[in-house]
Amino acid sequence: MNPFSKGQIQDIYALSPMQEGILYHSLSDTDPNTYIVQLILTMEGHLNAELMKQSFSTLIQRHNVLRTTFLLEKVKQPLQVVLTERPLQFVYKSRADISNLDKKQWIQHYLQKDRQQGFNLTVDPLIRLSVLQTSSSESTCILTFHHILMDGWCSDLILCELFEIYTGLVKGQSQTICMEQPYSQYIEWLAKQDQDSALEYWKDYLSGFEECSIMPGQTHTNGNKLIQDYSLGKHSIQLERRLSNFLKELARNNQVTLNAVYQSLWGVVLQKYNNSNDVVFGSVVAGRPPEIPAVERMIGLFINTVPLRIQSAGDLTFTSLIQQIHHLNLNSKPYEHLSLSQIQNQSIGQSLFDHIYVFDNTPLNSSWKHQLTEVNVHIKDVNVIEHTNYDLSITVLPGDETNITFIYNSNIYSEDTVRRMANHIYNVAMKIYSEPSACLKNICILSADEEIELIALRSSKSMEHSGTETLADLFERQVEVAPFATALTYGETHISYGELNRQANKLAYVLQDIGVQPDQLIGLLTERSPEMIIGILGILKSNAGYTPLDPENTSERLKVIVQDANLSIIVVSRSKVSLITKLIAQLEGSERHRILVLEDVLEQTNDRDKSNPLRLSEANHLAYVMYTSGSTGIPKGIMIEHINVMRVVKGSDYVQITPQDTILQLSNFAFDGSIFDIFGSLLNGARLVLIDKETMLNVSELAQLILKENVSVFFVTTALFNTLVDLEIHCLANVRKVLFGGERVSIVHVNKAFQLMGKGKIIHMYGPTESTVYAMYHEVQEVNEEMFTIPIGRPIKNTEVLVLNSDNQQQPIGAIGELCIAGEGLARGYLNNHQLTQEKFFYLHDKRLYKSGDLGRRLENGEIEFLGRNDHQVKIRGFRVELGEIEKCILENQAIKEVFIMEQTDKQGDKRLCAYFAADQEMNTEKIRQWVSERLPNYMIPAYFVKVNKLPLNANGKVDHKKLPIPDTSQLFQNQAIHPRNSIEETIAHVWETVLGIENISVVEDFYTLGGDSIKAIQISAQLRVKDITVTTKDIFQYPSVADLSTFIIKGQSKQAQSVNTTVIQNGYDELGISASDLHELQTELNSKIN
Repeated sequence: MNPFSKGQIQDIYALSPMQEGILYHSLSDTDPNTYIVQLILTMEGHLNAELMKQSFSTLIQRHNVLRTTFLLEKVKQPLQVVLTERPLQFVYKSRADISNLDKKQWIQHYLQKDRQQGFNLTVDPLIRLSVLQTSSSESTCILTFHHILMDGWCSDLILCELFEIYTGLVKGQSQTICMEQPYSQYIEWLAKQDQDSALEYWKDYLSGFEECSIMPGQTHTNGNKLIQDYSLGKHSIQLERRLSNFLKELARNNQVTLNAVYQSLWGVVLQKYNNSNDVVFGSVVAGRPPEIPAVERMIGLFINTVPLRIQSAGDLTFTSLIQQIHHLNLNSKPYEHLSLSQIQNQSIGQSLFDHIYVFDNTPLNSSWKHQLTEVNVHIKDVNVIEHTNYDLSITVLPGDETNITFIYNSNIYSEDTVRRMANHIYNVAMKIYSEPSACLKNICILSADEEIELIALRSSKSMEHSGTETLADLFERQVEVAPFATALTYGETHISYGELNRQANKLAYVLQDIGVQPDQLIGLLTERSPEMIIGILGILKSNAGYTPLDPENTSERLKVIVQDANLSIIVVSRSKVSLITKLIAQLEGSERHRILVLEDVLEQTNDRDKSNPLRLSEANHLAYVMYTSGSTGIPKGIMIEHINVMRVVKGSDYVQITPQDTILQLSNFAFDGSIFDIFGSLLNGARLVLIDKETMLNVSELAQLILKENVSVFFVTTALFNTLVDLEIHCLANVRKVLFGGERVSIVHVNKAFQLMGKGKIIHMYGPTESTVYAMYHEVQEVNEEMFTIPIGRPIKNTEVLVLNSDNQQQPIGAIGELCIAGEGLARGYLNNHQLTQEKFFYLHDKRLYKSGDLGRRLENGEIEFLGRNDHQVKIRGFRVELGEIEKCILENQAIKEVFIMEQTDKQGDKRLCAYFAADQEMNTEKIRQWVSERLPNYMIPAYFVKVNKLPLNANGKVDHKKLPIPDTSQLFQNQAIHPRNSIEETIAHVWETVLGIENISVVEDFYTLGGDSIKAIQISAQLRVKDITVTTKDIFQYPSVADLSTFIIKGQSKQAQSVNTTVIQNGYDELGISASDLHELQTELNSKIN
């Protein structure tokens, strides 16, 4: 309750928009420092404390604003109330005998205590004056007030008037109370403004702006932890006189304000930080309308914070930019009174910016300094301390030597980060000084020293490899060292290095007899088995390279690969002869393709398999070509040479493989995660453990295998890593190294594994196929749930990773850029696609680089954090997917008019693809799902299909994501919803709802339609096991609905189900809707690599 009566009220009126914003943040922020301003003046000469107190009292009587409080209760909206009188808040303290060192500590302690005292906006007087006397001739005056009362412009007015009164009192002059223009006049002016036209202006101004700018180092200090507390930091730079004068002259010559010049300087830096031509920052405007008489003398809060949008193409010159910004400011002026919250509602519906820029063209007037000299008091120093709700504010104080001050939250921004920001502004200014009409794209914000520092951070140690040795050579060397050591384990089958070499030699000789040559590609179509490894080694030993053909892929995709790679010879396992025969029969010129049945080759007896075939291939010949999703709708083949693989599997720094290790081969051989599994083990004398499909589909059996085989090292996708941690974490206890990656990291899961395994045993990996398996790694040495991500780390040996902007300039630490990779791992290019090779692989200062399309930024410790994609490509459960390929496939259906694919995140935080499409009336979601499933691998099939009348577009002609409906899977089958009909279906449905994050599942709904995938299926199987229902993932695929699975269990068609006590059966599954080829996802997804 406010402690005043009606008779004490002099005036009452509404708040300005800026006051409303400050009020909101002051009430919601637990830090009492927020919006507290301290003006600190160090004075020499005798200061009469009693007269200063009288002066302060007179000042408060003159200005209504200084007697204002705020009414929040029992009113429709907050009001400000001017009281006739307020208690005087004046403090005098004296410590004349204090030493200089103690003096500074005493003043700093008092300042901190004064700030911590804060203000209660509904009770306290909101301004106070403290005089600290430190000697008979030295004092410190501290004027403390809440920013809700007045702005920086007023500080000069208040001090002028305060010391004018004081000087008069010292001289014995009488003082009168002259009432100044009340702030209420401004509030009345605001009420008359056209809000609708202002709203329309800002809506148009921000049209098409989509994402808040990110600052370097933001929330990335203190071990990458989430930070909320505020700790004040301050850093200033001065632009020397020649530079300050040049910028003034630049403004005059271009007929723009000096403010526009400094705004442009920061805008260029911010664009470079975000690698974007469209950025927004908060600009503080004076807000004093000239229509109000004597407004320049009024005390109150007139300033407002509005967005300043910097949009510019790279070929725009700096002089053109300052003119553009100048005109933007002029156009915005009539609408600057609108509150920031109203402006933000016209755009992206969230914070437009998280830092502010202030051009302070009202420096403290020297007139009051002159007045004080009349009474023998001199001002030695003036400082201002202010804490807003923004973690960073930049204030430009123009003058002969312009001062630029950064006030920042040191829990968010490190001192080094802020220092670099200041230097980047200076570097841009110096570039303009030397070349005023420089194109923005040619402006580099880095200093020479910073570039040298970044060069040292971007690469790792180098390692020499033989210029001629191939993977086959290195394998044969291991055979010579330990021919009887176990190379492969598959169930109860164990194959020694010597035997594996002899089997591979059989295939190699047959291929050489046919006449294969280096760089020729041989297709390999086989299931996960020892024959798969024999096939790979045999092809490499024959001097050719291999192209893996995943038997679970669609026939359409396999045909594309066979034709594009010109696979005239295909090595195939006996079980897949029918598949490849039918496929080749559909190809033009099918007679050119020759099929070798691997088992037939291995059954041949010949003494020559005891010796290794003649080696013609060298390190720079092709080892393999693997296909990934292509933006044109056609898979692209990535050509990898033997030398590219070496740095991943021999002498690596991210993990050291020894003959004592056992490596689990989880990755599908059609994805290059398998390269680490296979060659990381076989080229280092370790044992490679293969697993069958059934074991892979059952997380419990997988865990048992890890324990049984004493697996010491393995790579796993993030999704499967999370599942193992959730359901079978005990299997990781004795694993020496777990490598994981491919998707967004779950800190919770990493932390659980870290608590079990300890430091240095969990390694986060990153690398596109074009850089051969891995490019970067982060060995987890610390983790807790306060952290929000795990970085992708540092380059592996013989690898460089640069963070470049769109102009191919190095980005400073903390700034966003594209990850561009150089080094020994770079692929030769894309098979039969010279144009794409030229586009993605380029030279910078004679260094060949690959543009990954991944965004990231370098952290203070030199490691890199992954931030997402910059193109139409996403990672779904470890697979790199080109959304354009999916869209092209859907558009091939004549009934589809337009389509847009985007990522959605489900309730569990997992990424799902959603297809929005406009189509003829007869085309529904199930028909289009069936169309896509016949043409694309399962992992590329969108989880959700949403039919719309037309795709909504924004002002830039792009699909407006915000206007697309959120897919609601609970409504997909609402017309035929069937609720669980017995206890078994109830239990199954409950588990589905828990795992899929969907309520009220119908027992006939489709698993994939609901966003299910193989990881979800494994989780469902595990949760049912807890309920005493034992079903395998295979069972879920065979009985893909709650109803079907329930019937299967009741009829006892599963051995596990026969022992189930049906009274405790509570959970089940809905329709999984899986075709035969859908098992591809279970095999490839759980065992894929980081593409």
